[in-house]
Amino acid sequence: MPSHNTAELKLTVPKKMISFMRLLISRGIRLETRPGISVKEFLKTVLPADENYLENSIQTIFMNGHAVDDPVQTLITGPCTIALSAAMPGVFGAAFRKKGIYSGMRAGYLQNSSGDENNFNGETVPVTLKCFNQVAEDLGNTLLENGVTMDIKDFENFWKPEKNVLENRALRAEINGSPADDVSEVAGLFEQKTTMVKIRVVAEG
Repeated sequence: MPSHNTAELKLTVPKKMISFMRLLISRGIRLETRPGISVKEFLKTVLPADENYLENSIQTIFMNGHAVDDPVQTLITGPCTIALSAAMPGVFGAAFRKKGIYSGMRAGYLQNSSGDENNFNGETVPVTLKCFNQVAEDLGNTLLENGVTMDIKDFENFWKPEKNVLENRALRAEINGSPADDVSEVAGLFEQKTTMVKIRVVAEG
């Protein structure tokens, strides 16, 4: 059963809509990890990807808006947001690529940790993970099928702008384990004392 401030939502969508639903991953999913873990070890733990994918397909990593050049040496020591991208085009992509030849252009962006571990005493560290472009395409389906947790405001920012489209498609919803009579009932979550939502997206057809 969900806690009093966490809702559980299952969305069954037509298969052709799954690429659209992957936009949820770019809004940010919420995870927990132990403090002091490296970015690479964290990604190995939470992503449905092997070592080769982590090393070669994820070309750009940002932590709290700063480029991560070495995910092995960079530690998660406090609450943070991590964004993942495949190779991006042009000089910008080259400049922010892990250990890229232009990494010197952004020397000021490098860092060794996500925060001051002396100021964070939690047993676990909250991490918001965002996946973009090819990374979202490659990993998003599995993440959504397995289920992800989001801040309700992030989910609201995804749902409300596309409300008319989403509620007019052949979606089915289950809210806290009970089938909804109409998918428009999903919007009711935004008016309750819900702070987090656990979402599972299943494609059919």
